[in-house]
Amino acid sequence: MERPFAGWSRRLALPAAALALFAGWSLLSAAWSGAAGRTLLEACRVLPYLLALLVFSASPRSPLRLRRAAGGLALAAFAVAVAALASRLAPDVFPTSANIQPDRLSFPLTYWNALALLAGIGLVICFAFAAETSGARGARTIASGAVPLLAVTLLLTYSRGGVAITVLMLTIYLALARPRGAVAALLASAPPAAVALIAAYRADLLASADPTTAAAAAQGHRVAAVVIACTVAAAAFQMLLIARVEARLAVPAALAWRLQERRTRWILAVVCAAVIAVPVIRAVAHQVNDFSARPSAAALADTRQRLSDPSSNGRVQYWRAALDGFRGSPLNGTGAGTYQLDWWRYRAVAQTVTEAHSLYLQ
Repeated sequence: MERPFAGWSRRLALPAAALALFAGWSLLSAAWSGAAGRTLLEACRVLPYLLALLVFSASPRSPLRLRRAAGGLALAAFAVAVAALASRLAPDVFPTSANIQPDRLSFPLTYWNALALLAGIGLVICFAFAAETSGARGARTIASGAVPLLAVTLLLTYSRGGVAITVLMLTIYLALARPRGAVAALLASAPPAAVALIAAYRADLLASADPTTAAAAAQGHRVAAVVIACTVAAAAFQMLLIARVEARLAVPAALAWRLQERRTRWILAVVCAAVIAVPVIRAVAHQVNDFSARPSAAALADTRQRLSDPSSNGRVQYWRAALDGFRGSPLNGTGAGTYQLDWWRYRAVAQTVTEAHSLYLQ
């Protein structure tokens, strides 16, 4: 390769420098930390992120390589989702070791939020491939078929943040890219995904404290059949729409050009903000007190209810402990990786917590 660092640019300098300073400050804090071992471990966690940023950002880029990278990421997300669903929908065939919270799907990444994020990223990329009218028919068909499976994986993690971020990513993609095949992709993948999600949500034993019982396995088998059928249906619908009616559903080129005008974008943004502002403000005003409270009894009794539970799941207490630690040492902090010590010192509830669940406050 003649230019192995062709991706280096001035735009890379700012995030790379910021991450390098963060890693350096984390390492330097071992000098005044009350637990130098914790601090060194935390600093060592930051360095791989810096290295990954530099390596991948410095690599030569092209539209074809970016497309291949996105396809590889989507394929990896799909493979992980298949393994995750196999462990939950057929625990009698693919048994796994017990997790911290067995009611929330986390295998094989061991953390439900991470699995939700990966499934969400894969879902958005697959939808983007399905909505790309210039893509190969086979690739678009496969991408559309992957959406229901990834959506069910996302649901069974019961990660509110993962679900919200996925919806946000998909909305931003549609607003910025405005793909001509978006309508066809939605018609092909959304109904099968909705059917699969309803079937998975109704299987209450899959979100129980022991989702490996015979009854839970029976429910899982039924959900697996529905997911497979919906996957095939989404792919078949996509193929049918491409062959028959996609040209009629595609966004006209003239309208797509108009949507790219700055004035039009601002008008659309103002209209959307006006439509959603009132109900959002009312919901926030109604639930702001519930956010600082502990999870409701319904959410504790049924994991599925946490998706609509407005509480912060105890995070307000975590954040307050972090702020109390900050007030005690506002300039240099107490050392990277030492939040748990602050939690033991300032906690309001007897609970084991190692992270503040907010990188900025921590």
